[in-house]
Amino acid sequence: MRRLFPTLFTLPLYAAAACAAGLCACAKEGLRLPALLLCLLLLGLLLPILSRLALVEAILRHAAPREEDGQCLSTAERLRNLLAETNENTRRQVSTALADTQAEIGALQSQINPHFLYNTLDSIRGQALIDHSPVIADMTEALSVLFRYSISRSGDLVTLREEFRCVEKYLMIQQFRFSGKFSFKKQIDGHLLSCLIPRLTLQPIVENAIYHGLETRAEGGVITLSLEQYGGYLVVRISDNGSGMTESQLLAINEKLRVSSLASVAPTAKKGSGIALGNVHRRIRLAFGESYGLVVSSLPGSGTDVEVMLPILHAGDQKEEPA
Repeated sequence: MRRLFPTLFTLPLYAAAACAAGLCACAKEGLRLPALLLCLLLLGLLLPILSRLALVEAILRHAAPREEDGQCLSTAERLRNLLAETNENTRRQVSTALADTQAEIGALQSQINPHFLYNTLDSIRGQALIDHSPVIADMTEALSVLFRYSISRSGDLVTLREEFRCVEKYLMIQQFRFSGKFSFKKQIDGHLLSCLIPRLTLQPIVENAIYHGLETRAEGGVITLSLEQYGGYLVVRISDNGSGMTESQLLAINEKLRVSSLASVAPTAKKGSGIALGNVHRRIRLAFGESYGLVVSSLPGSGTDVEVMLPILHAGDQKEEPA
């Protein structure tokens, strides 16, 4: 019984430490609004749980189980299990809240005035048109679209039509850079383009296909983007005809996705360690649940397929569960 009480006090310590960390980070950067939002978020998460734990603690203090009292011991065991479960759930909620808030703070810290970027790119494009340089004008316009899309605050979910436009602009820039090294094909069911997807889901996967799938090809690379409905799922497939992966490499990547967690997609992870796929997989699961996410298949010398499994969801709809 005594071992239960220290556990009760860890939660207020987590709350205090989390709030203090958020306040220090935000105060250091002069971001008072994120600091306030962080504190309110953490308090909103923890107050209902702490009030519940206070009741549990009061019961435990008066229970005073004895070895001969089997019923009392059974009650204490149930309370112990309840407390352990509540404690673990709280840790997860606090960790998720902190990670999301830190990402938001990082985005605020790294932002340059977007209007400066847009105006500069528009000026470059205008000058390119005056100088009769349509390729430069097209490249600059594509880059401007990518900037606007990536830092837009209009919502976390966008239509597949918007997401595909972003991917096409990205591929336009990469095709110019890798002149003649790869081509791009689409196999899309048009009536599904109004379905929703988390913003910037596909671009990191396409980038991964270029740098890790087609990197060793001198020419003739192909990236294929397909969209279809399969059962209760919306499936977006990004395929390449690159070098593919060995069985051990494929198992390692799918294992990372299977146990995807906050730690496995930490910002400190090195490039090439699966960070891009892990981030996308985690974001989809956080948005829609563990029934969704990424599935990777590959054969050495035959390329790689990455399937993005999503719910069939339109603006204003409720999420449809797969059959």
